[in-house]
Amino acid sequence: MTTAERGFHPFAVLHVLRKTILLYLIPLVQVLFERNWQALWTALVQDAVLFTVLALVSAAALHASRWQVDAQGTLTIRWRLGVRLDRTLRAGQLAALTIERPLLYRLADASKVVLYPAGQKRTLTLMLTRKDAQWLADRMMPVEDAVAHTPHGGEKLAFAVLGANSLSTLALLVLALFMPSDNNGCYRWVYLPGGMSLQPSELAKFAVILGTADILDHHQREIKSLLQCVFKPACLLFPILVLLRLEPHNSAMLLMAMIFATMLVCAGAGGVKLWAVVVPAGAAVLVYFIKSLASGDGYASERLGGVWGLTPTDTAGMLWQTRQSIYAISTGGMFGVGIGASVQKHQWLPYAENDFIFGVIGEVLGFFGCVILIGAFAVLLIMGVMIALRAPDLYGTVLGIGIISQIAWQVFLHIAVGTALIPNTGISLPFFSSGGTSLLLLLSEMGVLLSISRAGNAREQRLAEQHRAETERMLQRTRYRSRAAR
Repeated sequence: MTTAERGFHPFAVLHVLRKTILLYLIPLVQVLFERNWQALWTALVQDAVLFTVLALVSAAALHASRWQVDAQGTLTIRWRLGVRLDRTLRAGQLAALTIERPLLYRLADASKVVLYPAGQKRTLTLMLTRKDAQWLADRMMPVEDAVAHTPHGGEKLAFAVLGANSLSTLALLVLALFMPSDNNGCYRWVYLPGGMSLQPSELAKFAVILGTADILDHHQREIKSLLQCVFKPACLLFPILVLLRLEPHNSAMLLMAMIFATMLVCAGAGGVKLWAVVVPAGAAVLVYFIKSLASGDGYASERLGGVWGLTPTDTAGMLWQTRQSIYAISTGGMFGVGIGASVQKHQWLPYAENDFIFGVIGEVLGFFGCVILIGAFAVLLIMGVMIALRAPDLYGTVLGIGIISQIAWQVFLHIAVGTALIPNTGISLPFFSSGGTSLLLLLSEMGVLLSISRAGNAREQRLAEQHRAETERMLQRTRYRSRAAR
């Protein structure tokens, strides 16, 4: 008995055109960077027309495509994508079958069914309705006493927070572009009623960490795939980088790219191909980005030209902030001038409470105070890495690595700026620099890290109890055998 032919879910059109959509978005990047709104509107209209035509053609082709399963469990797929492409797959040839339902898929009653033929690396992906996907799974790979995992309680809340954080971050970054600019002509703040304000870029850091960890966890079986575990997380990072470039906020762009790369490398995403393709490409993009900044006329070119390559003893060409930071650190000597006795922060050093607070610390606490500060951050980073490695799952490990990498990179960049190793990037020192948004997000991340630690400790405790129980059973067997021998 052969069942009637069935169609695919409309999401199949998006699945077919996913690479084409990325190609349409690439030309828009240059227009966004130039802030040419008329050209942007023209490009958007042209892309919308072309995409609509391709979508209609793909929708018509997929509407004519069908699939069915016969009584013997043989799946037959007939694609009509301009040419006839048929494929058959027997149930006995399947090694595994997975059904994925992300949040967007659930809202549209869609499911992504991935079939893994035995002995083949190439998989078969189908976009079906939720009901059809379950029906296909029951026919192709029936499971007795199946156990389904249904998120509940805190897990549901975590999914909701993950989605809300990503959407709110993008909305706030767009809203910041329409807010009044600061003294440097940048649009980095969202001003709230009552005189309060927040910096969306701080929320964006946490959103990138959460989103990247979630994607890598969902695709841990395909961790070596560049498409699933490198380019797919990059689709989350890319719009945030574009919005930050429009502010402009180059330091936040650099920091997020470094956090993102650290998470991918530590998770093993892409394998050797990551080093062979992504790393050289990233280095080339970074060099091009720095070169474009240096050749411009803004504040970034002044910082790059006035600081990089100069030693602390050659301060003639340094910018005012960096020069005063070096003076503050040298004034502190070995033991500092004492807390409350700083001169630079009151009269000379700009942003002493934020971007150059390390210079003030060097002035009031001296060399030993700076060593103690760096040592405290080193202990925090080591403990964070240990917590991440002891996490019960890949999501906790990658999430912990992302949080720790954010702190590590911020500390490195802040100290490097204060000691004239790199140009002024405007990076705050975690837990020390002023800024309510930054402190709130950092404390929230520490709470998440403590939650990962608690889950890891609970897992180790369960394993220890299982080991003790197994050891006790073995001892009881040994005692019984010894008594029987006597």
